[in-house]
Amino acid sequence: MRDTPIQVGERFGNFSYDTAWEQGKPLDALLETGKLLLIFSRYIGCHPCLMELIDLAALYPKIRQRGGELLVVMQSAPETVREVLKPGLIYKTAQGEPAVFGREQLPFDLACDPTCAIYLEYDIPAAKNKLELFSPASLLKARRAEKMGLSHGKYEGNELQLPATFLLKKEGEVAHAHYGKAFADYLNEEALLALLDR
Repeated sequence: MRDTPIQVGERFGNFSYDTAWEQGKPLDALLETGKLLLIFSRYIGCHPCLMELIDLAALYPKIRQRGGELLVVMQSAPETVREVLKPGLIYKTAQGEPAVFGREQLPFDLACDPTCAIYLEYDIPAAKNKLELFSPASLLKARRAEKMGLSHGKYEGNELQLPATFLLKKEGEVAHAHYGKAFADYLNEEALLALLDR
């Protein structure tokens, strides 16, 4: 376990992760592209975090077109993810049309870390208190999630956990590190694609 968050130029060691449907998958297998976006989210019951998954699923073809790969880590248990995604949930698109998001609409791996072992191993920061979780931008994202028809679900993991985004090269070297300052402080589409275009 680290004492400080990982920084640019350092390396993520290989770790194995479980998805809701597969066990013991190695991080190394995703590093072959040399452009792995590794995103630490919160948990699937956090509706802005679920919205982020939906947005990333839509963005994924552009990530692959740039030779990149994507892994999202959440504090959710595999059974919770299955409960949410196996039947698929209905949400509203920006145009107000109904759409489905389920296992078939998730084109990348979602690593389940209900004990927060990976978060702790790499010292992914958490807020000191609930007040630090909030920002105007994150509250706007929560409002957008609600307009999509998403609502808060089961609480899991550390409620004070903050998100983080990394770009990893081959062998796990960190080329970029973004540590969220609020509960929904994720890099937007433009910023993610710019990382892959560097």
